[in-house]
Amino acid sequence: MVNSFLTTHKTEPLLIPMFWHGLMIAFIFVYLYGFKKS
Repeated sequence: MVNSFLTTHKTEPLLIPMFWHGLMIAFIFVYLYGFKKS
């Protein structure tokens, strides 16, 4: 039980920053693409 709690606690904090990092990169790509088009 303690082991499963530790594994989920280890992976979850990593998943959230990775999601935000990907979202920020996607936003920058869309911004640059739209900026180059106009």
